[in-house]
Amino acid sequence: MKYSTLLLPVLLSASLLTGCANHITPIHNVTESVSVPRTPQQVKKAILIAGAKRGWQMTAPQNGLILATIRPRDHVANIKILYSANYYTIEYISSQNLDAADGNINRNYNRWIANLDQDIKVQLNLADQP
Repeated sequence: MKYSTLLLPVLLSASLLTGCANHITPIHNVTESVSVPRTPQQVKKAILIAGAKRGWQMTAPQNGLILATIRPRDHVANIKILYSANYYTIEYISSQNLDAADGNINRNYNRWIANLDQDIKVQLNLADQP
């Protein structure tokens, strides 16, 4: 009886500590080729539409560059997106409340980036539709 009484708190503590450690992952930057011929303006439009649908606030201060920010709850993530007719990249700039340190970040950031990347691909494919 004593053994099982002691084992439960130890297992519970271990699982809580493991859960906390798993929310940090390496920062994921994206580099994607545009598979179907596009103009830089079409790529830009696809990125802006995809970002708006996901709640990113985007500005395009110059051709080939989009700066984007997302603010879910009490978190903030800032990225830059470089683009041309042939490719686009999504790169981490900075964040708040996402435990970013030593090239690692809260896994939610990488999920947001993966979703944005997927939505950009969808928008680029929709450009083929009449």
